[in-house]
Amino acid sequence: MEISVGFADTDCNEARYIEEGYAVGSTELGRVFYKPDAVDMDEEVSIIYDIKPWLEAFRIEGMRPKNPLRRGPGTKLARDFVPDLLEIYDDALSLYKTHCEPSGEFDASEYFAEVNEYFCEIIRKSEGQAKGSEDRKLASMYCGLVENLWREGDIHVETIVAEVILPVMLEDEIVRNRLMSIATDEFVQWINVI
Repeated sequence: MEISVGFADTDCNEARYIEEGYAVGSTELGRVFYKPDAVDMDEEVSIIYDIKPWLEAFRIEGMRPKNPLRRGPGTKLARDFVPDLLEIYDDALSLYKTHCEPSGEFDASEYFAEVNEYFCEIIRKSEGQAKGSEDRKLASMYCGLVENLWREGDIHVETIVAEVILPVMLEDEIVRNRLMSIATDEFVQWINVI
């Protein structure tokens, strides 16, 4: 999920937005209007201008859409998350192939243990880097993916999150702090119970 940035007319009627239930904030780019019950916000919100070869766009760091409440394990299998990982980890597919038996059986626990080690190192490396740096983006995206594993994965994936991924992430203070700054309240509550 992403939040896009739009610019209201300079003559916009702030009172109208407030009347419609929007909260109003200020950024270095001007006023921002948002539905407070629809987003989770960190203490510091930044709007970053990204330039990529195919796109120039604004990106918001520190504000994200709220996830719907989790009603129990999801239905996605562990292998169904490999395409999601490919968006942030180029070796996701080749690593997947090394963890597939000739019978087609997938050792998801070992796979996600290796992926987790890789990203924990990126999270540690990103500590102290400027907002918007490539490592910080990857670190944040991975922390979001871990929550999505828990939110959308089946019971086997939930077990991998609880027994393989989180113990490693929570033992390192830098990694734990990054995860907790990204995680929704609901995910944090679940982490505190396991």
